[in-house]
Amino acid sequence: ALRASSGLPLLVCNDSVHGQANLRDATLFPHHIGQGCMRDEGLVEELGALAARESAACGINWIFSPCAAVALDLRWGRTYESFSEDPALCGRLSAAEVRGIQR
Repeated sequence: ALRASSGLPLLVCNDSVHGQANLRDATLFPHHIGQGCMRDEGLVEELGALAARESAACGINWIFSPCAAVALDLRWGRTYESFSEDPALCGRLSAAEVRGIQR
């Protein structure tokens, strides 16, 4: 793609919110709701860094993570993607994951 006349980079993306499931022997982590229960910014940052490294090993250069949603309504079918119903905690853990991913 870089050699094409347009010069546009090729984006290879995947949903690596809790690890890279397409890499053999990769580790999948708890969903964000489980990570939020730990309230451990350092661990969330480490998990983000590992997911990014494993994604890069698969040639993925854009991952869909973190999901910075604040789940307030249990009827939403994807509450597990939220770290918490507490906006401050969601913000801290989302920032930690971004720091890890961008290492």
